[in-house]
Amino acid sequence: MAQPGSISGNIKNNAKKVQDLFKKLGPPPPLPPIPKDQGAKSKVVQAPDPVDPNTASSATGRKNMQQIKNNLLHPALTSHYGVEIGVPDALRGMLTSAGGQQSQLNLLCSEVVLPGSNLATMQINNNFTGVTERHAYRRVFDDRINLTFYVDSQNYLPIRFFEAWKTYIMNEDGKSEYSSSHNYRVRYPDEPGSGYTASGLTITKFERDYMNTLRYEFIKSYPISVNSMPVSYDTSGLLKCTVSMTYLRYVVAQTRPFMSAEEYKGRGFFTKDQLLSGGMTSAQADKFILDQNTATPGRLGGNFNIGPDDGSWGPNPYK
Repeated sequence: MAQPGSISGNIKNNAKKVQDLFKKLGPPPPLPPIPKDQGAKSKVVQAPDPVDPNTASSATGRKNMQQIKNNLLHPALTSHYGVEIGVPDALRGMLTSAGGQQSQLNLLCSEVVLPGSNLATMQINNNFTGVTERHAYRRVFDDRINLTFYVDSQNYLPIRFFEAWKTYIMNEDGKSEYSSSHNYRVRYPDEPGSGYTASGLTITKFERDYMNTLRYEFIKSYPISVNSMPVSYDTSGLLKCTVSMTYLRYVVAQTRPFMSAEEYKGRGFFTKDQLLSGGMTSAQADKFILDQNTATPGRLGGNFNIGPDDGSWGPNPYK
């Protein structure tokens, strides 16, 4: 076993050898000088390009007050929308006989839900090591949309009309229902002249300035249920009728989310009456219509509308 004194002596000898080796090698050579740019004094240092507030890299950057106002202080409001109920040709007479008009029924719709859809996917495992993939193969639409109507006290229009529509679908005559042998034969949905599906159900979302709209069009819609409506002797409230309507699919029309202000010109969607009901004065509405129509002469005429292609609401601005 080595003695402690001999170990410390060996360490000292080794340290001396290392020091002698560094002395033989001498100091390290100096680093080469950094070349000087002769025109450096005349160069102007350019400031870095400002970060584009619309890019993902700006997520952690500073925001000025104007950027915050532009991006956060213009939210869409839920109370600005319009609904048009599509009615089969065979039932248009029933709407009048129920004591109302199409415009009244549209206006009575107090609540509606913008529809949604999802993508059906198939799962693929381990095509790549440890990876699970999902490939879309079908778009699945919601099977119904719920519309809530105020019930007017003159005619109970929403209740009468949608009950009449369901009676028409089931081909009931209004008499045999009292018979113990009551039966019915359901109509064909797309029978020419007597089908019960309708085109023309639309929901239009707009804002107070009427400069931006989002329109949902539903294909082949008809009611499948009218929810029960409780009444009581308690404090009176508004009677509301909720109708569930089914449809094949919906189409989102006029989806141009990044139009400039100039591109909006000539793309009006409202009649003068609608502009007035939204709070504009007559002079403001006339000027608004004139400005829009002047942008694309002869395209829209005196009023610009949104509505069916049959011309009942005016020319279609998208043709």
